[in-house]
Amino acid sequence: MPPYANLQQFLGLVRQANPTYERHRSSSLHNIVAGLQQPNPNKAAIQVLIQGLPQAKRQKYAQALNFLSQDYLNTAPPGGVAVMPNVPVAPAPRGGVAVMPRVPVAPPPLQQVTLQQRAPAGAAPSIVGGVIHDANGPFHGWTEVDNLNRVAGSPNRPQTSAFTQLQITHVTQILRSVQRSIDLSLRTLRATPVLPGNGLPATPMIDMRTRIFIEFFGPCTQARLRTVTDNFAEMERQLFGARGRNATGLAVLNESATNANMAETYRRSIFRPASGHILLIVGSGFFQTAIGNAFQANDNTIGTLVHEFAHACFDASDIPVAAQLQAGRRLDATGMPPRGVPTCVVGEQDRQLVAWIFRRPWVGTGVAPTPATLQQRTECEDYPLRNADAYGQYALNQMVDDLQAQARQGVSRLT
Repeated sequence: MPPYANLQQFLGLVRQANPTYERHRSSSLHNIVAGLQQPNPNKAAIQVLIQGLPQAKRQKYAQALNFLSQDYLNTAPPGGVAVMPNVPVAPAPRGGVAVMPRVPVAPPPLQQVTLQQRAPAGAAPSIVGGVIHDANGPFHGWTEVDNLNRVAGSPNRPQTSAFTQLQITHVTQILRSVQRSIDLSLRTLRATPVLPGNGLPATPMIDMRTRIFIEFFGPCTQARLRTVTDNFAEMERQLFGARGRNATGLAVLNESATNANMAETYRRSIFRPASGHILLIVGSGFFQTAIGNAFQANDNTIGTLVHEFAHACFDASDIPVAAQLQAGRRLDATGMPPRGVPTCVVGEQDRQLVAWIFRRPWVGTGVAPTPATLQQRTECEDYPLRNADAYGQYALNQMVDDLQAQARQGVSRLT
């Protein structure tokens, strides 16, 4: 095992937390530094030393230890996405702002997906159907998929049928609302103030935009905020194109006659048609949602679709709920949760996920599990960024806030 190449960068973060570090050889961090200076460091022994630090020391050196764990100790789950530390790429200019690295949400290698996980079976098919245009708004059109066998090449999917004119109107209206929710999310994210240090508030008095970000995605550092913003921008680009003028990258398959679900899609790394279209499958539940009255938007239709599009556009995952993570359940190398394990599907669960990992106040009525250990936090720190439901619930939150503002101005219908 080679020596730790970035020891000086780690020590720089230690000195930021404790400028007198070198003067006091009794510092509890010296044994860790000594281990890293060995020609053949023992990563397991160093991890034990970190876990043995007093809680106050862990908090004091949190930024340095976080950097060490993710840069060198390699404690991220196999196939997971390592969270970049909140460390500038280069020193900030005097009076300026340092450029922070992006925390990527990257698709795992496709070759690791097993035949059982790959769906539908067979080679990636071509999309066959007609483009539907809506001339009455910014949403410009989508492709109706008219034949299952020509789309998926699989006899296992339920029966499909062509959309009626009423269904076309319904799909288009909801997609326009989804576009609006993504646009609102991007505006809010781009105006969200970051927090210094570890990105968590020292007091409850913080900007509401920052508070909402932390509830769903964790510490509001520049790197994490940029990641979430980039992912929403990627959804907007793939689904709606520049200025909403090209939405034909979306294909919609109608299974409402035989499928009771609201909506489904496939994660990008597991299945994408040869045409590159995003395939959205809608069931009868989709057409049971009402969208005429502003406050009926809070039926999770928007949240569900943004959740599904997060899977398809940037490979977000279904994340196990906090209690399952505490019990050792993790995503596999392909980013899939264990079969049968409850995953986050409502906002309270998304908030509890963040609360458990980052030792925030527990929300909702569930019993709070024991706070995450350093090892658990290291393994799961990127999970809120990969959580498809967090994107859906955040977008729904922005849409409801906007609709309430419209209602205060006398507007009662979606526009």
